[in-house]
Amino acid sequence: LVASSAFAQLSATPANTPIKLTKNETLTVSTSALTNFAAGGLVMAGNAADSDVQSVTITSTWNLADNRTTGVDVCVLSSVLTGTIAVPDVVPVTAIYAGPTATPSTAMGSATSQCATSGAVLIGNHPTATKAARKNSAGLTDTAYLQVQGQPDIAVDTYNGTLTVYAYVQ
Repeated sequence: LVASSAFAQLSATPANTPIKLTKNETLTVSTSALTNFAAGGLVMAGNAADSDVQSVTITSTWNLADNRTTGVDVCVLSSVLTGTIAVPDVVPVTAIYAGPTATPSTAMGSATSQCATSGAVLIGNHPTATKAARKNSAGLTDTAYLQVQGQPDIAVDTYNGTLTVYAYVQ
């Protein structure tokens, strides 16, 4: 039998198409609950100038590009605390102290640190010089301690504000 041309092998010219994979950097931060100020969070006794010390636990995770070798900074910044009565007093940001130890010593609003936001207080710095350190999926924990200092003359009231917690990498 002679094979006919209808059954001859036929091949298409190969075509190439590019494929691309992008893995984005991630940087996340979460916090424990800070006790509500009205429920005993930062409590200031009768004639005291300073409140008790309150803490908040901060957990951060990241997956960074290889050129991110300067470290991850964990920072906090408070708003003004405003009273709830008709003519409220305020606790200025500079009277709210924060730090990584149980004796907070840095006033917010006047802090100058490596945090990305002016006035924020550095709570933790995590080196990322090695490839392994740039991949933190398990989470690292820092504790921020807060205290109102030097406010003996504010009115009896409940004061509310916002604590902003963030992680930053250059």
